[in-house]
Amino acid sequence: MTSVDSYRIKTLRDQGKLTNGNNLSYKRIVWGHINDVEFKFKTSPPAEALIEVTNQCVAKFTDSKFLRYAIDKICETQGSGAGPNGISPKELEDSERWNYVMAVQHHLNAGNYSPEPTRTIEIPKKAKGLTTREVRQLEVQNIGDKMPDRCAFDVLSPVCEQLFLKTSYGSRPNRDYQDALAFVQSYATDHGCNWIVTNDIQAAFDNVVISKLLSAVDTLLGNEEITQHIRLLVDRGQERGLLTGSPLSPLLLNIYLHIYLDSRWIEDSTAPPLVRYVDDLLIPCKSEAEARACQQRLGRLLADVGMTCKFEPLAAITDIENDIAEWLGTDVSMVAGNVTYSITRERREEIEKRCSLGDQMYEKRELIGILNSVGPVWTEQLDAWLYEQVRLRNLQQPGKYQVSRESYYKAIDGARRRFAEALWKADCTRNRSTAQVIINNSVIG
Repeated sequence: MTSVDSYRIKTLRDQGKLTNGNNLSYKRIVWGHINDVEFKFKTSPPAEALIEVTNQCVAKFTDSKFLRYAIDKICETQGSGAGPNGISPKELEDSERWNYVMAVQHHLNAGNYSPEPTRTIEIPKKAKGLTTREVRQLEVQNIGDKMPDRCAFDVLSPVCEQLFLKTSYGSRPNRDYQDALAFVQSYATDHGCNWIVTNDIQAAFDNVVISKLLSAVDTLLGNEEITQHIRLLVDRGQERGLLTGSPLSPLLLNIYLHIYLDSRWIEDSTAPPLVRYVDDLLIPCKSEAEARACQQRLGRLLADVGMTCKFEPLAAITDIENDIAEWLGTDVSMVAGNVTYSITRERREEIEKRCSLGDQMYEKRELIGILNSVGPVWTEQLDAWLYEQVRLRNLQQPGKYQVSRESYYKAIDGARRRFAEALWKADCTRNRSTAQVIINNSVIG
């Protein structure tokens, strides 16, 4: 597809192929799609439900209201980041968004859509809600390419949610890093798993084999038209690799790993659960021997699809009764038979530094985001230390940029409640009384 720029839009409008849409109902239609998928899987046999909902998905890839919802979400979340053509999402007015929708819809329906080149930028890497000094590369798409990717995500995500395993987290609605930590704490505590395997998949997005990805999509969803649409969006002539900046890539990676890792892992009914947060892996084990066997099997399964573990086996296995493992930006240990989490020294140093140095100081929204993420690692001692860091930052900020006492405790209270609810959801019998206390009693309270 040639660039979806003002010239192309004007040309299509002059040809009578563009019209403004009705923006009153498109959000309800997208939300209704989610409800329809959930209802169908609740009321019909899974195989029958899957055939019906996937057949309905095909037309929604090019539905103007689904595309409009997609571009609105892009404009809400992408801010001022411009694609290679220099057009920023925040610059688009309502009518311009509809013009983009109709132009992309035209190319998709005409069968001459092909994604354009991207530009690469570096952004700070987030460690599941906490900060880090690392950076990662992000491939930025033009709006005209990001929109159909986001649309495909909106259409397919509700379907995939009915098929993914309960032990996979990340880039999934209502299954964030706190849910993953809650499941591990619940399972490892209740089953006495003091040995854990923690590993990452090395450059997971870069090593997705496109042909295997398309086979995985076909295996999971069983609809050739959906598979061909995904091919249209991701196949740029490369043998492997997903765009790290595409809103569709996390879902596709989850599909890939669901088929080639998660589903194959549970073929052994005696194996402990493989807990996966996107490409971060943890296996709770009862012995060193079991941990070693699980790490070896993990390596073999990943090797079958051209992937590798980031850490060597000896570095990936930890006895958390006598040592500390790190997973999802937290230190994991076992005290008196209970799995506990604490903030890592690196994170503590980062917070301390960025609450005191003016040129690197947290923005207000960024700091509140961190406070919203401390549920799994919260202690009274950490609470007092965090409050002092916020106080020191406030001394160097004008009033409207300060984090007030009320805002601080609202964030902390919300974080604690969120993790307590995640523990409850994980059916953590040993921690259920603790979870109920936190749910019933606010920090401010």
